[in-house]
Amino acid sequence: MHVGNIDPHFYLDNSTSSQYLVWKEDGNDPAHWEPETPIWAQEISDSLQLTGQRYLLLENDNKTWEGGLVEGPWIEKIGAFYYLFYSANVYDTPAYAIGVARASSVLGPYSKSPHNPLLSSNSDWSGPGHCSVLGVQNNPNGPFFLLYHAWVAGQVGGGWPRVLMMDSFVIGADGWPQMTDPHAPTKSVQPVPQ
Repeated sequence: MHVGNIDPHFYLDNSTSSQYLVWKEDGNDPAHWEPETPIWAQEISDSLQLTGQRYLLLENDNKTWEGGLVEGPWIEKIGAFYYLFYSANVYDTPAYAIGVARASSVLGPYSKSPHNPLLSSNSDWSGPGHCSVLGVQNNPNGPFFLLYHAWVAGQVGGGWPRVLMMDSFVIGADGWPQMTDPHAPTKSVQPVPQ
């Protein structure tokens, strides 16, 4: 059965100068529902052509907080690990949240954090997801910044606008990212039109 592919992320591995396309296979498309929604990676050439084989980096576990999907991949190398940040569950519900997995190679295998979700709904903001990471190149010891979208609590889905949020995180003593203050997102940067 054919499903689409969404959420492309370009990753340049500075340690090897290899470049990769990372994406989500859209298995949760209502027209072609699949029980898993994998996140894949494949090397790309300088002319941006896919080369070699694709690698499965991550799949959802529908018995956990991830529910029926994972999406929105973002890879960042911090120290010895490649961290794969991702979103999971249904985007227009309070269950949508951000998780992280890590590997010693960009192509895995990835292990999911025992502390997931990294960022989830609270009394002020709901459904955080689809993040990007900033600050790694300029300050390899952190703090780092997570940019993501969320709804004002109580205004999830249904045409309400999402806002762009920013929070900081550090790498904990156990080698896993942890939010500096996971209960209070710092601020809304600007509205993101739907």
